[in-house]
Amino acid sequence: ETGFRMIDDIRKNIAGRNAFDTSELIKGICGDSFQMLACVDWLVENNEIELIYDKCARNYWVYRRKV
Repeated sequence: ETGFRMIDDIRKNIAGRNAFDTSELIKGICGDSFQMLACVDWLVENNEIELIYDKCARNYWVYRRKV
């Protein structure tokens, strides 16, 4: 249940935006950081967002909305 709530919060953070980094995805969400990153990975695996740049620290990985 907590994970699904985090996923909904992440979806709210990206509403109306096309590109964002990890820190923007999890901004304002409280909880375990590993669970937050797992939620981000879940969104990637389920084709809601796409990882487009990962050559730096995880906080600055860049994603975009899948169209």
